Amino acid sequence: MKNLIYVIVDNSTKECIVIDACWDVDGIVKFIKNKRLKLVGAIVTHHHFDHVGGKPPPPFNQLPIKVSGLCDLLKRFPKINAYIHPSDIPHVLKTNPELSDLFTSIPLSNLPIRNRQSHLCSQSILVNETRLFTGDTLMCGCTGRLDLPGGNLKQMKKTLKKRLGDLDDKIVVFPGHDYGGDWTTIGIEKRKGVIGKAKRK
Repeated sequence: MKNLIYVIVDNSTKECIVIDACWDVDGIVKFIKNKRLKLVGAIVTHHHFDHVGGKPPPPFNQLPIKVSGLCDLLKRFPKINAYIHPSDIPHVLKTNPELSDLFTSIPLSNLPIRNRQSHLCSQSILVNETRLFTGDTLMCGCTGRLDLPGGNLKQMKKTLKKRLGDLDDKIVVFPGHDYGGDWTTIGIEKRKGVIGKAKRK
């Protein structure tokens, strides 16, 4: 399982946000400092502990294991905002109870987020005209696992066929894991048959 973490930078202001800060918060902080960036926010694509950190799920929750993640980042940068889908918050707090004192719920209306149900009950895809961050919904040549809690085959098919299938072929996709590559495009995944065909214009 190779997680992918993204730092999105505004080149004019050097402000940045991090997507799915997990496993290597020290490395994230070092990268931000080396590039002389200003971290202004963190975004969670979905609540799985391998994307937010904290205590792992059963049966591993009985072991003295804690994965570095969002909580550690917010402790180091207490003034930044954490953007988490409202339905994901209870799950995030379950694995990171100390987070309850570190963030408040913030409206997502100003973020370019497409909510959809597929890999999990709630998960967010961030998209602009050219870039799309898919968390665990879409990887290179495959989808996220559906055998985990919240997985929904029907919703996944709907997402792949309608919501992603209607997007421009040139959009570059950045997945949450490197399962055969760290980027792809909507067009490539359509040709592979992972994404449903877009409507012909």
